[in-house]
Amino acid sequence: MQAIRFYNCNNLTLSNLTHVDSPRNHISINHCKDASISNLHIIAPKDSPNTDGIDIGSSTNVLINNTTMETGNYNTHSFNSRVSDDQYEYLLLLYLILIVLNFILYLIQMQFLIILITIINVFL
Repeated sequence: MQAIRFYNCNNLTLSNLTHVDSPRNHISINHCKDASISNLHIIAPKDSPNTDGIDIGSSTNVLINNTTMETGNYNTHSFNSRVSDDQYEYLLLLYLILIVLNFILYLIQMQFLIILITIINVFL
């Protein structure tokens, strides 16, 4: 159970709110694109169990600025960051592509060395 849930939104803007004492998640953002969250103040007692400030899942390009969360899970944190679940998948894919390209470059270098050695042996 969450107090506020945004699902499948595009260009979501959420700003200038104070949210106090949610029984569980304060704000959930799922399957959203291009969300801008700013100037929020989320408060729950320090002994509150599982009172996540903002839960983000399966969303892309979520920007959080000037937001403070004082909840049981986070104590006090201020956020000024870009958050994206899909970002890790893209970085992993990029890393794998770089590994493959590096391997191809290695094979090309080895082939070049073999050709060079063959040419040298022909002239010797």
